[in-house]
Parts: sequence; structure tokens; C-alpha cells
Amino acid sequence: MMKHYQNFLSLWITEPVYPLAIIGITEANKQTINDKLYNPPVEIYYHSPEISKAPKTLYPHDMLFTFKDISDRFEILLKNWFEKANTLGPVYDLYFGTLYNPRMYLQHQFLSLIQAIEAYHRCKFEGKYLSDEKYEPIYKKFEGIINKLGIEDPFEDALKSKLKYGNEYSLIKRLRDLFEKYREIFDNFIDDRVAFINKVKDTRNYLTHHDKNLMENAVDGEQLYYVTCNSTVKNCYSDLLTFRVRF
Repeated sequence: MMKHYQNFLSLWITEPVYPLAIIGITEANKQTINDKLYNPPVEIYYHSPEISKAPKTLYPHDMLFTFKDISDRFEILLKNWFEKANTLGPVYDLYFGTLYNPRMYLQHQFLSLIQAIEAYHRCKFEGKYLSDEKYEPIYKKFEGIINKLGIEDPFEDALKSKLKYGNEYSLIKRLRDLFEKYREIFDNFIDDRVAFINKVKDTRNYLTHHDKNLMENAVDGEQLYYVTCNSTVKNCYSDLLTFRVRF
């Protein structure tokens, strides 16, 4: 429960949010004084991560939205956020995991955000080239061919595993799909979407497989920072999670 509130506020301001104090009541603390029952509040202490002693000054233009923008429907939007947590839990965890761990290596932040994008697309649209019913006989045919090749078990298992998920959209297909569906968002943040998508795809593949042939097309250094942590791109990732994007 607390984590969902925390995430909602973090999405709001695009910065980590931490509770400074938690106060609750418990049956164990009930007291009777002068025949009257009292249940005084208790402070709840728990291990919390390091919190900056000099919090960053927040300005409205740095936030994804302000309370003024949503004050007339705050309760509805918060309820929607909690309800979506049931289906978009993996997306929340991947996105906010990078937001709350700024000391992660930049490469890990990038890979987590790409996983979040893929998970979002999978949860929202699934994304398969064919229906399971149509793909199943195709997979069975390939499986039969592999069984006759006489290759070693580890290689055989690897091929079957790749084909088992071969019906799912590739990363580049998911990115193109999202850019098209949410054009009004991406066009505000990214000028050349074709170049951006290709760079993201090549960088993810290089960081995942470390194929030297992909190194030239992958981004690093300042460019990797731009596609991962740049404030405009961060807002783009945030917008995909927010309730303003038809979910």
C-alpha cells in the first residue's frame, strides 16, 4: 500500500519520494483511563534508504503534472493507479527501480527501462504476430525438424526455446507500435523517432549479447545518458505509465 502511494508521487514529480514519518494505531496500544478507552497513535520505525539531507527544490515545470492539474479528479486517478498496479506491477517495479537507485550503472538503468517498455507493451497489447492457435502447428513443425537434426541437447533446447517465443513481437516492433499509438507523446520529446528506435534497439542488443559487430551502432557515454536519464526522455517514459495515456 505504502509503495503504491510512494510510486504515484514519484511519477508525479519524477523524483524519488520517501516517507519522513509513519504514524498508526494498534490494538496492542489500547488503554483504559478513567473508564474511557483510548487508542493513542504510535510511531512506526523501519529501515529506510539514504535520504538526501539537502532535498532538491522542485518547480512545476520539472513535474509531469501538478496537483492543480488533477485536483478535481485526484481520488479517481489515485484509485486508477492502484487498480493498474495489479496488471502493471512488473512495469512499476522496473521503472521505479531505476528511479530509486540512481547509483545503478547507466547500462543497467537503460536495460531496466527497456524491460519496462517491453513489459508495458506486453501487458497492454500482448503483441503476437499470430494467434496461439495458428502458431502452435508452425512451432510443432519446427520442433519436428530440430528433433531430426541430431544436434547436442543444449543446442537443441536453445533452438526450441527461441522458437517457443518466436511468435512474440521483437523489441523494435514493440517500440514502433508504441511510437505510433502514442505519437502525441513521443513527438513532444523525440525529434527523429526512427533514429531513436534504431539506437535503442542496437544498444539493447549490444549490452545483452556483447556482439562486437553491434558495438559501432550502440550508444555510450553522453548519448547513453541522453536515451536513459535525460529529463525529456524520462518524462517520455513517465508518460507511458501515467493515467493520461488511455489506461
